Amino acid sequence: MEYSEDCLKFWKVMYRLFHGKALRFMTGMKSEYGGNNRRGEYSPENSSINFAVPSHKRVATYESVGVSLPSEMKPGIINEALELKSETKSYVLSFDGKKLAPGLTNEWGDQDLFGHEEKETLSQLRERLQNDLNIIELAKVECQRVPGKTEDKIEQLERAVKVVSVRIKDLRMLFLKQQMALNKFMKEGGKDWKKSKYVYAISSVQAQMFLIRNVVKKLLDSNSSLLLLGSLINGTSQLFSENQSIDIFSKRNMFSLKEVEDIPEGLLNELRFIKQRSPQWFDARKQLKLTGSTIFGGLGLDSLKLQRRHFDKVVKNIEIAEVISEDTAKRMEHGTVSEIHAIATLTTKVLPLYYPNLAYIEEGAHVINSNGTPLILVSPDGSLGK
Repeated sequence: MEYSEDCLKFWKVMYRLFHGKALRFMTGMKSEYGGNNRRGEYSPENSSINFAVPSHKRVATYESVGVSLPSEMKPGIINEALELKSETKSYVLSFDGKKLAPGLTNEWGDQDLFGHEEKETLSQLRERLQNDLNIIELAKVECQRVPGKTEDKIEQLERAVKVVSVRIKDLRMLFLKQQMALNKFMKEGGKDWKKSKYVYAISSVQAQMFLIRNVVKKLLDSNSSLLLLGSLINGTSQLFSENQSIDIFSKRNMFSLKEVEDIPEGLLNELRFIKQRSPQWFDARKQLKLTGSTIFGGLGLDSLKLQRRHFDKVVKNIEIAEVISEDTAKRMEHGTVSEIHAIATLTTKVLPLYYPNLAYIEEGAHVINSNGTPLILVSPDGSLGK
């Protein structure tokens, strides 16, 4: 069937405004399948057609302006549109810098705003990505070199681990932002959020978080493989562990403190060998005006109120009950419980590659003197030494 130019232009406008649903609606039901009629033999008198509408393909491919405009155009400068401008007028070229949602595909993503991005420009991000890929490729080449220098192999492995680790950190920060967005959308959507207007946004964020978790897991596995390879090159693979749980006290690069009753008498006055959170350790903390955990507030680097509380407690000996928020208490508990995991990661993952000749040594406390007078007591978790 032939359609006039005016007719095609009309349907093109309808298609641009309302897409394929407009064509289907305006067409109507046409002839329904069924009955004794065979396809091609339907009676026009019984057809419920509304308008003679061109096919979807005919309308989609029709261009009335003498220029080929693709049905889908990537963000950026649309050169096809520039060809439509009048050459007798002056124009100001502007662009919209909105952040585009890339969805779950590998297309689109960050757009080139010609150096006007909020943080890193797209060209800088591309350069960073290429540098990271070059570092990974160089590490692969160096580790496959036979015989090759051990120092060169270790140096390239360390650079590769850093690249992967930074990516893990960035993804975890992105995950937190997505979690905050999800909480906001869930709150707005209410209990029946699946029927709310936020359902698509919530589903998209949930999918993104799922992808981030998967990528982080893969990167953690990659890091573990790189660290294992480094321990093999250093000859410290017996210190490395790929397991999720270990007997940390069986590792020869980890030394823990004895209980106070088991310490030789000659070392009882050395706070370095007094286990943290023991009665002796708490007594030593009370003798000094500042500790590693109170120095920030005690020096007035927090609030004046906190500094006054500290002064009343350690100088005036006024008993003041500490008021710790629920959130702070939760974070402190997490730090205490997770300390052993950090030590396990340090001794079985990090040291075999970076410091194969050093061991982790648990520490009690150290006193910092000022003009010969004890001033501050600090209690590090441990130190690295021989």
